[in-house]
Amino acid sequence: MKKTTIFSTLMLIILAVLAGCGGSSGGGGSQTTTVSSATTSGGLATINTGNLVVAFIPNTSGVSAVPIKQSGSSFTTASYGNASLKPESLPSPVTITISFVVNSCAADAKNLKVVCVGYNSSKVAVIDVAGYISSGSAPTVTEYDLGNTVTSGFSGGSCLDCGVIIDPLDHGFIVSSGDGYRVVNYSGSVIKSFLSNPSATLPVDLATENFGYDPVHDMIYSPEYADGGSITSTDEYLWVIDVTKGQVYHWSHRMVDTNSDPTLGIPELVSTGIGSMTADAVAMDPATGIMAIGHEWTPLLLALNMSAATFNASAGTFDAPYAVVPLQNVYSPSGYLTTGMVIEPSSHIMFLEGEFGDDIGAAQMPATSPSGSFTVTSYTSAQMPTPTTWCPSVSTWSNVGDPHGLSAFTAVINKEPMGLLIDSSKTCLAIVDLNKLLAAPKQAGTNTVSSTYDLVANGVISFIGI
Repeated sequence: MKKTTIFSTLMLIILAVLAGCGGSSGGGGSQTTTVSSATTSGGLATINTGNLVVAFIPNTSGVSAVPIKQSGSSFTTASYGNASLKPESLPSPVTITISFVVNSCAADAKNLKVVCVGYNSSKVAVIDVAGYISSGSAPTVTEYDLGNTVTSGFSGGSCLDCGVIIDPLDHGFIVSSGDGYRVVNYSGSVIKSFLSNPSATLPVDLATENFGYDPVHDMIYSPEYADGGSITSTDEYLWVIDVTKGQVYHWSHRMVDTNSDPTLGIPELVSTGIGSMTADAVAMDPATGIMAIGHEWTPLLLALNMSAATFNASAGTFDAPYAVVPLQNVYSPSGYLTTGMVIEPSSHIMFLEGEFGDDIGAAQMPATSPSGSFTVTSYTSAQMPTPTTWCPSVSTWSNVGDPHGLSAFTAVINKEPMGLLIDSSKTCLAIVDLNKLLAAPKQAGTNTVSSTYDLVANGVISFIGI
């Protein structure tokens, strides 16, 4: 994907920029690298300071900053739990006021900044949280207007600015909008743009619901979103943008079955009966090159091995080994288990949540770069418990819709991989121990945690009221 010398330089940059944001990940054998868990756009952002994790959660008036402190295997915040567990330096939760309604945030652990965007605004908010994290002082907010006017629609609504991810290589962030992508620095200047081109021979459609980003190789992953009812011969492409080279590629396949497109379709999709992928999210593991796309309406993953990808710049195409992975016998009354997804980098575990439902899951992805295609055999799912004891206003758990309300981080004390989840009212946080979730006993003949297994009592899930 890059020459070895370039790759080594980029890896050193990533190690410096993302230290403290994720965990140590083994990629390609004995080499140990640190990568950020923020490789998927979504509603939540986290910063790991080395002493605590701070979650940044969009709300109706701006963003809630919620410090999370680990004590043993338990978690608490400054406003909830046993006060004796809180060090004097732990800041209190605070609401950061922003002039527009925020839907999606990303966090920069090195520069201690949080960037947020909203579906109904062309503005971005850059929040400086350095003073807040060090001394509890009020965060400062600077807003910039990107001036974009094109919206794009999905099952959960339409958006001007649909998502954001930190771009450490360009010392700023990437905003996904209705008309494509903009790379923006912290002064608010657009330094690179990659926009849709509907008049091209093959129309370039870079509007997607939740995009992925590989900060090691500086690649944006942008699958076309389609609702399944209006598929044309120019729909359902997976686009990859090499930000460094300024090159846009599309996959040599379309995300439809061979009944829909005998030439470019994916034969493995035929037996699934879905016809075409509704690409609802992308999860990326830069340490291994594994990239997975979740289907919206049925628990199913399309997984590509980008470590073995080949690119043809003159044709604007790439090819990569892939696998179609249905997740079978899972708890998913909504059917949406593979909508929200993020890979925790130290464990290579994918954390899953079904939008609008009460289902979560975890899948073990490869720990090293495979030589070709691969499959996923170890996965589980569960129903979220009722959190009322810890979050009195929440009688029944319901996951956030769009953008998806989940993230992942590596625990400070025991270094275990953790998933972070917010409920639809955005008043209750759930912290999920991903290893314990994968190891939990299952109902016979299923990939669903036993209904008699208490996820809270067994330390799989901790709740925090906001």
